[in-house]
Amino acid sequence: MTTPDERRSSGIRGLDTVLRGGFLPQRSYLVTGAPGTGKTILGHHFLDAGLGLEEQPLLITFSEPAASLKRNLGNLGFSFDRINVLDLTPPVELFSDADQSYDLLSPAETEREPVLRRIADTVNELKPHRVFVDGLNGLRYYAADEGDFLRSVQAFLQFITARGATVLVTAEPTVGRSSEDLEHLVDGSLTLTFTQNSRKVSVSKFRGSGFSGGEHTLRIGDEGISVFPTLTARRDLPERSTVQIPFSIESLDQKLHGGIEPGTVTLLTGPPGVGKTTLGMQFMRSAALLGERVVVYSFDEEPALIEQRCRAVGLDLSDLQRDGRLLIEKVEPLEYSAEEFADWVKHAVEEGGARCVMVDSLSGYSLSIADERPIPRLHALSKYLTSAGVSLIIAEEMSAITGDFRPTESRISYLSDNIIFLRYIERFNETSESVELHKILGVLKKRLSDFDKGLHAFDITPEGIRVGGKPLGSRSLLGGPHPLSEKP
Repeated sequence: MTTPDERRSSGIRGLDTVLRGGFLPQRSYLVTGAPGTGKTILGHHFLDAGLGLEEQPLLITFSEPAASLKRNLGNLGFSFDRINVLDLTPPVELFSDADQSYDLLSPAETEREPVLRRIADTVNELKPHRVFVDGLNGLRYYAADEGDFLRSVQAFLQFITARGATVLVTAEPTVGRSSEDLEHLVDGSLTLTFTQNSRKVSVSKFRGSGFSGGEHTLRIGDEGISVFPTLTARRDLPERSTVQIPFSIESLDQKLHGGIEPGTVTLLTGPPGVGKTTLGMQFMRSAALLGERVVVYSFDEEPALIEQRCRAVGLDLSDLQRDGRLLIEKVEPLEYSAEEFADWVKHAVEEGGARCVMVDSLSGYSLSIADERPIPRLHALSKYLTSAGVSLIIAEEMSAITGDFRPTESRISYLSDNIIFLRYIERFNETSESVELHKILGVLKKRLSDFDKGLHAFDITPEGIRVGGKPLGSRSLLGGPHPLSEKP
């Protein structure tokens, strides 16, 4: 059994993270939201969390009959075998009873005292540790007016918490009334929302403790509710390694003065087909061969296709995948919110020991993540990873093959420590007297060390990636003269 000072788990791991450990004991908390947002399910997670601690749970329902709750929540795996239920929903007899002689009197005059007595007797008898009140609005029908209702709620909550219980109550906004007055009577307030694209939970009040602000993704599945908190940078910063991770391409590592520093964000940019994914996989394979655990999140291609293309250019991943050092995960379009994806990555880092993460690609992330603001969410993810000492590689596809040089289209260069760009160039072949299409590589930014500022030939061959080699000769960037191009 929990001690009086221990927090009371909500029964939802992610929500406990938002609440910094759970609800405070002997306090009252309000959960509001429109119908269908998950208030009742959240309350039953709260009750279930106490069963393994030998706590006495009590459900008081004003909104849905106990039989209906057992039927509906049973489909989500909830059991009522050890939960005490006080059903205060209107009985069927209220409609079918032929004697309607008391209809001229309000429920406040005829039914208020019996209802309050039943609540008091049940609480005194059971001495519950957790109480979930579903549909607190039901008390309005036993109150003479709004002021009487609020006084009744205040007395009700004080009565239960004074007897050692932590109380969770739900309420829905009604016509002409909000739940703001109720928020003044409780110690904490949670709001559930549901839009066409996502479900969210937010905390607006939590007396006696800090909490994670903002909106957090909430998902209702076959096993109830899951909450995915907005990711923040780690406070317990690990000791940062100073050993660079090379690409294992000698000429490229020389240009980078050793490779990429751990705990940094590297942006690989370029137009379609130029080799961003292959270059990123070269780095991830190199890190894995050095003993690092690496994870690639592919938003665009199937893992099997990536593996096949890597084999075709001399990058064999099979041994690394077999022993778990390299993992390629396919992210299905619109299946995850930004917070759910971030939680997936966080699990790979904290549980799986991943030290290098690759997102392929940024455009795929932005299109696939069910979120209206993907770039700020990616910013939060990158800050978490770098604070954890994890190297992040992001491949960004540039839509334009020709035109003025731009390092990035999404304007995320501010969050990158390193920028490596790949581009197509035109080169005149004097032998054939024709213009050929070739690729170049350049390093635009490297925050923690110096680097080679030149442009270098980039080629993907069956034997692997080549950087540098023969002079490029007369050439220009596609789109005409540009300060980065050399005059023939």
